[in-house]
Amino acid sequence: MNENIQFSELQLFTKNQYATIDDFKDIPQEEIYTKNDTHYKIKTKIIDNSFVWFYIQYGKSKPYSDELFDTKTNEILQNKREQYQAELKEQLFFLYSNRQRILYLSNIKYAGLLTQFLNEKTNLEFYYQRIYSSPEEFIEKIKNLNEISFTALPQDMINKGLFDNFQDEMGFDGVELFNIKLKYNNKKLIEEIKKKLLNFLRNTRNGQLNVRKMICRGMDDENKETIFNLDNIVRKLPVHAYADENGFFKEDEIRISLIKELENDI
Repeated sequence: MNENIQFSELQLFTKNQYATIDDFKDIPQEEIYTKNDTHYKIKTKIIDNSFVWFYIQYGKSKPYSDELFDTKTNEILQNKREQYQAELKEQLFFLYSNRQRILYLSNIKYAGLLTQFLNEKTNLEFYYQRIYSSPEEFIEKIKNLNEISFTALPQDMINKGLFDNFQDEMGFDGVELFNIKLKYNNKKLIEEIKKKLLNFLRNTRNGQLNVRKMICRGMDDENKETIFNLDNIVRKLPVHAYADENGFFKEDEIRISLIKELENDI
């Protein structure tokens, strides 16, 4: 059976800063973890000091029935599973990219489960935040500006948005795309800068500027980094998957395919 697994994106932090590879090094490679009568087998793997992979199988022992239906013979049979046993039939796939500082989740509803598990296995305080896709909400949230990065057409960078003083002084006539990263030293957002930044973000969202892969980073009142990601408005990262005869996805195939998608997206 072929289908796509849709991965969602979150920011993952420890103590008001992005999680790093070192934060995961004390996590057991395999652990049985029980929460709210659900049993999870959690496998953790650090890959090339660039990614942290989590593969989770989970299930419950109840509800339990002493009968089961045989789909081949159309018969009702006795269930040989004991009431204290659980089949780990469900699967979750999480990947943290150290370079992109993004947590990718096959089911975003289980983000809290992951941070609870990490907090119990370390002395750190893991927590997650969503990535803002509304310019107005993002501008209202942040107080200081750290970085803006995007890819754009040269003609859209001249006399538009934040780049009123941009001049083609270095012979860029033949350039097809600009990859631009602007870094700020925790620049305080006064009202004039807020208006220009909001105007730029609105123009990129509305398609008035031909901008791709636009990410803006800033700090909020609690000194936590917050992200506005233009792609996140419609972005879901699909990974092609194949389920075996038992209906399970192969862990290695999902991991390899997801990392390949991320590397192609750089």
